[in-house]
This record gives sequence, structure tokens and C-alpha cells, in this order.
Amino acid sequence: MSFKEEWAAHKASGAARMQLAHVLPADQATGKASYADDPVLDISTGALRSVARAATAVHKSAKAAVTTLDTAHGGVASGAAGFASTRTLGKVKTSWDERLCAIRERCDKLNDAFSSAAGLHDGNEVDVKQTFESRIASLHGTSSDSPSRER
Repeated sequence: MSFKEEWAAHKASGAARMQLAHVLPADQATGKASYADDPVLDISTGALRSVARAATAVHKSAKAAVTTLDTAHGGVASGAAGFASTRTLGKVKTSWDERLCAIRERCDKLNDAFSSAAGLHDGNEVDVKQTFESRIASLHGTSSDSPSRER
């Protein structure tokens, strides 16, 4: 059997197909590149930024709640002097102030984290694209900064 005949037989049987490492077979494909045992990671910078905006909104709401609490408690100590409940109301206000402050701090951290993650993902996408373009250009003997030349 000649090489051409042998090759034709292999091609027809599908035995000559190349399989890339870590690519799922067509019957298992999810439409997204992933390792067989890993979850598919579909990162949306818009979603990350949306969560960051939500954290900022909660932060602003907590700040408004502190202002409302301060306004509501203004004058309570002097107006209710001598009542046993005055000191208890002060403790409750302090407790709420601490909770709302903790919420605001946590929201600041979440906003920073999600905004940073979105920025890093955007940067990663750009870096990967530029790396591929540069590598393709070098394989074709062109600069990625200049138009490809005719061969």
C-alpha cells in the first residue's frame, strides 16, 4: 500500500485527526474553552462594574441612614433627661452607628474589589489580544504596528 493510499484510509476513518490538549470533544463542547473538569468561567466586566455600583448605592444608603439616625436622636438626651430609657436609647444609637459604619466600610471594600477585578479583566483581554497579534505578526514576518506586507 502506498503512502497516499494509507493516508487516504486514515483520513476517511478519522484516525488522522489532531486533538488539541484540553479541548473537549464536539459532543461535550459547551461553546466556551475550558478544561474538562473545570467550571466554565464567563467573566463580564459589565456585571463586575454593576456589582461595584450596587455596593456604592448601599454605601450611600447607609450614609443617609446615619444622617437620619443622627437627626432623629438629636435632642433626645436633653429632652428626656432623667428618664431611665435615655441611656438605653444612647446605647442603641451607638450600636446602629457602629453597624452602619461597618456596612459602609464593607461596601467600600467591595466596590474597590469589583472595580479592580473589572479593570484587571479588561487589561487581561487587551494584553492577550496584543500578544496574539504580535505573535501572529512575527510568524508572518510583519510588525504588529505596521500593515502586513504582501508576499
